[in-house]
Amino acid sequence: MKQQFHPAALYSSRKACFGFTMFFLFIVLFSSCGDNARQKDEAKGSECLAKARVALAQGDYATARNAIDTLRAKYPLALKVREEAILTLDSIEIAAAGKDMNQDTISPDRKEEASVRHKFYLRKLDFDKRNFQKR
Repeated sequence: MKQQFHPAALYSSRKACFGFTMFFLFIVLFSSCGDNARQKDEAKGSECLAKARVALAQGDYATARNAIDTLRAKYPLALKVREEAILTLDSIEIAAAGKDMNQDTISPDRKEEASVRHKFYLRKLDFDKRNFQKR
């Protein structure tokens, strides 16, 4: 028995092909736009991270924290830089706690609190480094 040609079947397959093509083009268009936005966020986020590192080196912990907060708030697509910022923030907290521990003018309770914070952030920094290396 010979199969008969149905024009509706041809129309249906063309419609499906057109729909797939449009979907594919839509995905390509928006993925390329996303990459561009991500690259911009990475670049701007790197600037914030550099400011934080300079402030850390100068012992200005509040400015360093603010730079990291700015990075988090303004550049959500800067994923690689944000990972580095987590490590930098751990270093900021370690340095600030170390400074507090070595001050003679604070109470013994505050020194103990600073010591606990210092130990916590040392462990956190080690943990974060190990987890980021796995990726």
